Amino acid sequence: MMRAVLTLLFALLNFALPVAAAETDALDALLLKVVSAYGGEAALNGPRGVRQTGVTYSNMRKMEGRIVRTYLPPDQMRIEIQYPDTEELRILNGPHAWKREQQMSKPYRDAQLLQAMRIGLPWNLLQARSQLRDLGIQKHGDSMLHMLELPVNESLVIKVAIEPESGHIVRSLGTVSGAMGMMEFGAAYEDFRTQDGRLYAATEHHYVGGQPTGHTHIERIEFLDELPESLFTPPGLEAKTRQHT
Repeated sequence: MMRAVLTLLFALLNFALPVAAAETDALDALLLKVVSAYGGEAALNGPRGVRQTGVTYSNMRKMEGRIVRTYLPPDQMRIEIQYPDTEELRILNGPHAWKREQQMSKPYRDAQLLQAMRIGLPWNLLQARSQLRDLGIQKHGDSMLHMLELPVNESLVIKVAIEPESGHIVRSLGTVSGAMGMMEFGAAYEDFRTQDGRLYAATEHHYVGGQPTGHTHIERIEFLDELPESLFTPPGLEAKTRQHT
């Protein structure tokens, strides 16, 4: 019965499930649990756009700032952070990424794509169903969590840890590889809430290389039908020109 329901749900998005096999049963059951937890059909379809507003704390800066994240699937994102003494602007637009008006390298772009995919969880996982690798149940602290892995491209891999009982995604770990080596960006999620029928984590704890770097609390989340393209173009004529080259 569970497989039949999952097959029907995935058919809504023209998903092709693998040929029935015993090794896929656990993954299919887990994905059904995730779909149910994150809003049923809403979890499958995903939002057209997302805007998150809240506060973030940087361990390096030792200060709190106001944050606005805007995401347009699959790979457009804008992050604005207003600290008391400065501000940050990061933009991802397809193959391009900027920090303020400076175009950044591919590893930075991959790191931003990872952030965008986190905002789009679990919808981005479900869209990539055929590429998911089931890593099975693993111990994390005092918890036993079901791990999934998604190779995004040749230099970016994301893993997620899911509570088998609730279907909640409680951790993610992105590995970015480049000329300078490999970097790991982690996040732990808690304080799950519901908005417009969709589940989201209101609190995130951030890590780089296993070391804590800060945390973010989402005060408000909006699921939007559309977002202006201008949000994903950095200010300045030179930056706009680079985007189209």
